[in-house]
Amino acid sequence: MAIEYEYKLLIAFILIVIIVLTASIAIPVYGYNRKRFKGLALGCLLQPIISAIVIIVILLGIIGYKEWQTSKQKKETMVTIRSLESHADGVVDTLMWYIKDDGECIFEKKRDKDNEDSVKNKKDEMTKQLYDVIRLNAASVGVEDRVMVKFDIKSKKVMATDLFAPAEVVSVDWEKVNAYFERKE
Repeated sequence: MAIEYEYKLLIAFILIVIIVLTASIAIPVYGYNRKRFKGLALGCLLQPIISAIVIIVILLGIIGYKEWQTSKQKKETMVTIRSLESHADGVVDTLMWYIKDDGECIFEKKRDKDNEDSVKNKKDEMTKQLYDVIRLNAASVGVEDRVMVKFDIKSKKVMATDLFAPAEVVSVDWEKVNAYFERKE
């Protein structure tokens, strides 16, 4: 089951917006203290502009931080799997599974850009989700009853399936794989 974690980010952003709007009341007050009613009028004009700029900068900072955090997590993977998902209307999605050694899997679904116009529902263009990794036995892991990865640690081979169809193994970090299977769970 997907671990939903984006709602925390949305709540934090809403709270930051409320704090910025509350703190922006100080702008007209400062203007009134400096120049009386002319300063108050100027402060009331500047208040929404400054608030909007601060909120946009904070939003861009949060988005940049999340992208940096996701790319950092992708670099920490023990195995990366790529598979394709075809639809009846000819659209092909690329599914990327970044399986980490701490029991998490980052899933990305990217829509083929050439066929985007033929798709009515565009909310699925890019999907990122977080799943749990389940150790099935001493040399295999599974993700969401969909992806199964079998490791042959002695000969350093990996076989991956996505819905029982072969999937491409993009990269493997054998040090992390060995450390993962040596741990007792």
